[in-house]
Formats: sequence, structure tokens, C-alpha cells
Amino acid sequence: MRSNSVWKAVLALSLVAAAAATLVSVAGASGLQSSATSALPESNVIDPLSRQGEESPANRSDSELHGKSKKHNGVATPVVSPTAVAPTSNAVTGQSFEGLSMWDQRTLNGFYLEPPDQGMCASTDASVGAGGRVVEAVNDVFAVYNTAGATLKEQTLNRLFGYPDLLAGGPELTDPSCYYDSETGAWFIVVLTLELGNQGNFTGQNHVDIVVSNPSNHDPSTTTWKRYTIDTTDNGNNGSPNHHCAPDPNPKPDETMPDACIGDYPHIGADHYGFYVTTNEYPFFTDGFNSAQIYALSKHKLAANASSVPWVQFANTKLATEKRGPVGFTIWPAEVPGTAYDEDNNGTEFFLSSDAAEESGNVTGSSDTIGLWAITNSKSLDSDHPDLNLSSRALSSEAYGVPPHSDQPGTGTQNPALNWPLGQCLNIDACFVSFLSAPNETADPFKPEVIGELDSNDSRMQQVYYANGKVWGALDTRMTVAGNEQAGIAWFIVKPDMIGGGGGGKVGPQSAVVNQGYVGVAGANVTYPAVAVTSAGRGAMAFTLVGPTTFPSAADVLFGNSGPTGSIFQTAPGLGLQDGFSEYKYYSPFPPGPNGEAPPPRPRWGDYGAADEDNGTIWIASEEIHNNCSLGVWAATVGHCGPQADRSPLPVGTVTFAGTPPNPMQPEARRLLGNWNTHIARIAP
Repeated sequence: MRSNSVWKAVLALSLVAAAAATLVSVAGASGLQSSATSALPESNVIDPLSRQGEESPANRSDSELHGKSKKHNGVATPVVSPTAVAPTSNAVTGQSFEGLSMWDQRTLNGFYLEPPDQGMCASTDASVGAGGRVVEAVNDVFAVYNTAGATLKEQTLNRLFGYPDLLAGGPELTDPSCYYDSETGAWFIVVLTLELGNQGNFTGQNHVDIVVSNPSNHDPSTTTWKRYTIDTTDNGNNGSPNHHCAPDPNPKPDETMPDACIGDYPHIGADHYGFYVTTNEYPFFTDGFNSAQIYALSKHKLAANASSVPWVQFANTKLATEKRGPVGFTIWPAEVPGTAYDEDNNGTEFFLSSDAAEESGNVTGSSDTIGLWAITNSKSLDSDHPDLNLSSRALSSEAYGVPPHSDQPGTGTQNPALNWPLGQCLNIDACFVSFLSAPNETADPFKPEVIGELDSNDSRMQQVYYANGKVWGALDTRMTVAGNEQAGIAWFIVKPDMIGGGGGGKVGPQSAVVNQGYVGVAGANVTYPAVAVTSAGRGAMAFTLVGPTTFPSAADVLFGNSGPTGSIFQTAPGLGLQDGFSEYKYYSPFPPGPNGEAPPPRPRWGDYGAADEDNGTIWIASEEIHNNCSLGVWAATVGHCGPQADRSPLPVGTVTFAGTPPNPMQPEARRLLGNWNTHIARIAP
């Protein structure tokens, strides 16, 4: 989002500091439901995060180092033997279904947003509703399903969290995550909330919001939610510490906090006593990076909907014993299967991190270490005076590095045999004027547009699980498979060794990566892994599968205690191309080059996937493309590509395009400026 610049890690570090505060709840977060039957008319409104230029929040998942080098500081690109891809699904029969989509996002919110990101969690406990419930939160919609995929509730994230919708003056919500706690029966959903001023610009104020289900009703489709807020501005206002983030040198109207920090990319985990949220802290309006922040709260008090909850913030995080990239970055907290908590040291929560990204202080884009972190004495979170201990250690690992972008069929071409109607319309002046242009525009100034590629993330750690005495995680990496450098997955199983006793335990020197490896596919990329395992150490990993001959698909592989087993399964084979606004130059948030060159597009694909253990099985959720619409059908239906009762009339003077009639088997296929889908499935490992 920032003139093609990226975050420069701030290397001035201090010891880990903990600041205690009190989290006050807001009762009665709204349970009102938006209705698709009152959908807003078609328009080209794009959400504020996507349309920002130079001065905008954190430039997430867009590293400058994507695939630039094969070797840095002696860390070579791994050469990986390919994993076979089975032509079948591995999902439990009747429990594999389409989740939320761009259709839902645009219909309920009235604007376009990419990527969806994936916050999914599930339970078949008897207390949550007959047969079980699956909860899905994405940017920027929320849904509850039964385990067969029937939708029980759907609404905007803003309304779930008790805010007005964005187009009605509410804030922008982003980066949702979901967690179900088997011990308490509580559901937790977390977002980063960005406040907007009267003129539509970000004020700088931002906070992590947590909604927790009502303890008297564990059914997420009917429960009421209580909202808790942690101020992540960290400029000394509203009781937050002052982390001295660099101020905006050219403040815009509405910027009431030009010196704000931003708590980007919140992710969650839990142990017996604690609920943990971690963020990556950047200056809100200019370059820089501070460190990952860790927030620890009493899980039991949140689940009880207490009026106030003690919490502890760890700032200035630094990975111990690591010389190349010491700054804490994306320190992902672990979840556990069921109630299989680590009770040692008065309660222990584990985290994993990586250090190839430049935010960590490593400017090479490669690494052969990962970070193991632990918080001990978490039982004290149930007291009025929490006393936690945070420790960490860098562990030697297999090599990994920031991956290149992922090709899809036709990437870089204008292949007329493929359907990419938004991009094709941008290249046809009459179509552009009829559907996409701003006033007085007669042509896309940056055409020709071409079929885009997908972002492959930046090697930050993805979802983490603690099970069977070990910590499991995976991340995106570059690799060479069958002679081609491409995006793939590196996975890790870590055995912690804790030293000390009581509540003062810390990560010891015998901690080690005990199993590790790669998942790569010949002729295709695999990205955005999310792994979950049972208490016996058996599970599954979800991810995206995409390549020059493979449409963006949801896929998975089974896991055992030694790593992946067998072939990759196609959970939901992709049916068409990703064809969303973020992959085209016309919609780029970056300004044109100094000589008027076309701005580079930012090809967004979800920042993370999701996997969740549920009574010995694994639920998985990934992004995919479940539609394939021609330009003619796209134009005839104003981007809907399916029979819809609320179809808007064509603009006056619209040119007619040849094409087949809408496919009645593809309702709710897409909207004008985007076509992402999500897929949810249950796996029996």
C-alpha cells in the first residue's frame, strides 16, 4: 500500500517489557442480521484499506524480497521432491461445503474487499447446538453453519461487533480470527478495528476487539456477544503505552493521531488459563517496524463475560540467541486440541515465529532458524495481579525464504481462451466506460491488463498447535521443485525443553526441531498453510493449490507425528481464474512511476487459512475460486454471473457482448469487481 516501499525493521531494541492494564467490556454487541434481500445496488466502491495510496496502514504480506534471490548468507533455496496430488477429496461425506464469498461481502457490506482472510472454528460439542456448529469470519462478513453447511446466520462483521456498517459511518474491521474453547464452551472472535473520520480517512486510532459468546448460550447462531477492546494505538492515549511511532509527515484531514502505531495481523491462541492475542506493530502512517506485541488475558474471565479483565502486554519482543533477525515478528500463539493444555510451570502457552522477513531485522529474505516462545505462570491470569514470564530461543531449522508470487493459468497473458471478465473489460474501452470508469475516463490508462498472479505471503509463521508434547507450525517458502523455483510450504514440529520450576520456567537449550520438511508440487504452488492436530498428534494441513494448469483450489494433506503422510487431496478443485480488482493495474493502490509507468498491482490472496481440531477430527478452511464466468455473461448480469433477483439494470448506452446465457447452476457466483470463494471441510485423520 505504500509506493512499493516496505517496512524497515527498527533495530533499536530493549528488553521485553510488560505493562498491566484492565480490559473493560462493552455489553450487548449487536446480533442484528443484515439481509441479502435488501442488497445495495451494484457500485464500484472499494474498501478504505484497499484504496489507500502512500500514506496508509501496514503493507501486509507484500515483501520486497519476493523470489529475488536463490541464496542469502549461505541459506540456499531448498530443492524439494514433489508430493503427488490425488484427483479426489479427503473430506467427510456431506461435510464439505462452500463458505463465504465475495458475493456475501459485497451484498451485505456494499463495497469490495480483497483478500477475505480466514477465521474459522468449529465444535460438535453437545452444548453448541444440535449436530454442532461451524463459525466463519472473513473480511468483512460472518456466518454460522451446521455441520452439513446450511447457513444459520450471516451478517457483517461490523454488526457482529456492535458497530454501524462501514458505509453507514462505522469503522473498518480486518484480520478476523476465531477460537472455540472446549473447557468453557465459549466462542471468541477477534478483529483489528481501524477508526475512520468524517472525510473517510483513517484517524490513526485502532484497537483489537474481542467478542465472546454469552456463557448461558453456547450456540453461536443465537447467542449474544460481549465486546472487549484493547487499544493498540500505543501513542500514550487512552491508557496505552507510548511506543513513539514515527508521525505522518503529511497528515491528512481526519488524522487525529498522526503519531499512532497500528496493531496489525492479530492472531490468537489459548491454554488452560490464558487467552492470547499477538500483533505486529508498525507506525500507522509511515515506514518502520517496532516488534510483535503479545497480549495475555484471563480466558476464564472472558468466557464468564466479566465486566473487567486483567491483561498483560509484552512489547519490544526480541528472539533470544538469534543474531541475524532478532526482532519478534508474527509470534503466533498455539491452540490445543480439546483441553490438552500444558499444565507445567503453573500453565504454559507456546508460540512459534520465523525470521526471514525484513521486519525481524533480517534483510536477506532467507533463514535457517525459527523461534520458540513460551509464557509461563499463566494461572496467575485468573488473579487480580497477573505475574507472567516470557522467554524465547532461536532453534536451528531447515532453510526457508520469502516465496515468489504464484502463477495461475494464463498469468501474464491476455489468453482469450480463458475467462477473466473484469480484466478483459478493462481492456475494452466501450466495456470499461459502461461498467468500470470514473467520470470523464474513456479508457483504462494502464491497459493492457493481463491475467494476474497471486500473492504467496512472506514466510511469516502461520497457524500453530500444541499437541502430544510438541509444537506444530508451517509457513510459506520459496523452493525448487522439478527444476522450477516456486512457492511451497515448510513445516516444523518442535519439542520444547523447559528449565526452571514453578511459574518461572523458561525455554531451555535442549529445545529443538524434531521433525521438519516441505510440501511442494511439480508444476504448481502451495500456499497459506494451516495445520491442526489431535491430542495423539494426527491431523491435517489446509492450503491453496494453484499453478499454470491449476485454477486456485482448496487442498489438504494428512499429518502424523512425523509430518505429512500420503498425497495431497483436492478439497475443492478450482473452477476458474482469480479475477479480482487487486490484480489489475487500474486498481493499484500504488502511484504511477516517476515517468508515468503503470503502477504495479498488488495481487491479494488471503493472508492466512484456518484449521481446527474438533473431537478427534479436523475442520479446514481455505480460499478458492468456485466460478468461471465469461465476459458476455458478466456484462449481461452486471458482474453477477448467475440468476439474481436483485440484479441492477445495465447502464445507459451499454455495449452488447456475445456470450452464453447465465448458468442456473452458478447462483451467487461473483460480483462485478471480484470472485473469491472460501471452502470448509471436515477431515477424519
